[in-house]
Amino acid sequence: MVVELTRKQLYDEIWSISVKGFSDKYDIPYSQLIKQLKEADIPTPSSGYWTKLEFGKKVEKAPLNGLQTDLIRLTRKETQTVKDEKPLKIEKKSSV
Repeated sequence: MVVELTRKQLYDEIWSISVKGFSDKYDIPYSQLIKQLKEADIPTPSSGYWTKLEFGKKVEKAPLNGLQTDLIRLTRKETQTVKDEKPLKIEKKSSV
């Protein structure tokens, strides 16, 4: 399975449905997604962000620095067994 988004699209989706929500939506292991977001320098909501949002408290989104149009390719290799599972890879492609 391959998911290809710009950094801005990935950032917007993470901040609208959460990292866990994105992980579930695209069937990407959470821990691998976190690692990839760090590699791509995409900020994620703090642990209290969603609770504060739910209770109407003021929340701030961390800004997305750098090029927003770089393409991020999230790939999960299909394997026969969990033991043989390969880690996800991020491939950055410049959109220029």
